[in-house]
Amino acid sequence: MAEQRKTAFSGIVPHLAVKGGFEAIAFYETAFGAELVERMPAPDGRLMHAQLQINGAPLFLHDDLDGTVGVRYARLRDPFGHVWSLGAPIKHKNKNKHDDDD
Repeated sequence: MAEQRKTAFSGIVPHLAVKGGFEAIAFYETAFGAELVERMPAPDGRLMHAQLQINGAPLFLHDDLDGTVGVRYARLRDPFGHVWSLGAPIKHKNKNKHDDDD
């Protein structure tokens, strides 16, 4: 696995929902020379999240999971039949500034 990179992304990052996420990673590595940056398996053994780099550009993918924890997440189909996955982290605000002192 490649050294993890902490990168701020701007613009659109493709995020694929696939069947067989770990197999998809292997395919993209072979077919496109993708470099694995990060891989997070779900507790049930499916792929919760992966980040690949192809020619320096990020690609996210995950197994088609029923729900996503910790993010706002939506899927939509555009007029051309493409399914888009959109997500953003949920930012939690502490009600009491001392909540983190425990």
